[in-house]
Amino acid sequence: MPATKQQIRQIIANNNLNSVADVYSLLRDSFKDILQELMCCPSN
Repeated sequence: MPATKQQIRQIIANNNLNSVADVYSLLRDSFKDILQELMCCPSN
């Protein structure tokens, strides 16, 4: 499900995103955590 404009605005405000580099860092860190969880936990 895609994020709504309001959700995107909230993400920007909550993470103090001011540049493309800020967005890149947020996405990199988020995906790192997701991938680490997928690799560490066996699926049911």
